Order: sequence, then structure tokens, then C-alpha cells
Amino acid sequence: GRMEAPDASIAFPGGPWDGLVVGAARTCAWRGDGPLTCAESGDGAAWADTGVGDETLAVVADVHHVRALALGPRGALAVVGGGAVISWGDERYGELGGESGDWVATPTPVELGSEH
Repeated sequence: GRMEAPDASIAFPGGPWDGLVVGAARTCAWRGDGPLTCAESGDGAAWADTGVGDETLAVVADVHHVRALALGPRGALAVVGGGAVISWGDERYGELGGESGDWVATPTPVELGSEH
């Protein structure tokens, strides 16, 4: 007989969404040119300064026009409209493309080098 696939749907309110990324500490979704919306699956403390708190859903400040998103345990990289890359979160080891060595609370453009 034929096996049925288990229901793997994710209940993420406010859809339909154009994109959804599930990470270890949070799930984020976006629609069109609207803002990035996230829900914490952990303690919520890691992203408190970026607009994502203990609420069920929160909009990440200043992140709109999302085209692609990567979520790490304590940070994120997003490609937004026009191809710009922005990052925010734990920059302790330069893992977000910057050089601050600190917590980056505000989504910040990443300077990408050009190859010649």
C-alpha cells in the first residue's frame, strides 16, 4: 500500500507567507515587501534588543523587503530588496560580516567585497 506522509505543517499565524525560515531559537516569516515577523522558540532574551521579545509574534525593526534569510542561534543575515545584505545579533567573532565584536541590535548593512 501507499504510505501517507505525516502532517509537517507549521502553525505560524498571520499567513499566507511568501517565505518562512525555522531556526533553533526562532521562526521568521515574511510576505511581499512587508516586515520580517518572528516568533521565539527559546527564552526570547537573545533578540530582545532588535524588537523580538517574549510576545507570540514580533516584527523585527527595520527589516523589510526580505528575499532570503539565514538564522543562527544568536544572529541573522538577510538579503533584502535590491540585493543588500543586512545582519544583526551576536557579532563576537565576526560571524555576521562586520567587525564590531559586540552585539549588533540594529539591522546593519554588511559591506561585501568585490572580486576583480
